[in-house]
Amino acid sequence: MMGEMGGVSVWEEPMVGRLFGEFYARAPKDNLRSAHFVMGEPIRKGWIKSIRNFVLDGAKYSNPRLGAEEYLVIKEPNGSVGAVLLMEALPESRVILLVRDPRDVVASLLDAARERGWLYESREGRA
Repeated sequence: MMGEMGGVSVWEEPMVGRLFGEFYARAPKDNLRSAHFVMGEPIRKGWIKSIRNFVLDGAKYSNPRLGAEEYLVIKEPNGSVGAVLLMEALPESRVILLVRDPRDVVASLLDAARERGWLYESREGRA
């Protein structure tokens, strides 16, 4: 719905939240305390800046026609695990966290798994 507004482009599922969030969440706690670990707390300022540059560069190359007065909506349905890191890296940005009713998620998956559904087609190698 946000992509339907004027002056807005949508970056569909770049998976940056998942990329950084899952890696960080799965890191052993001992690693997080170490400056030798790529995402260690002692060097947090550096890797947060790297996440910022990674996301902004990716956004620029995937949406090269985005104007200075336009907004970019990043649709990340599987990236909420990295939302805290992304918000720290991009403090001028805003997040909308949409939590779906689990019954709706199951209903969508069942519908997708039916014949002619996207999940059925992808499993059968027809997509």
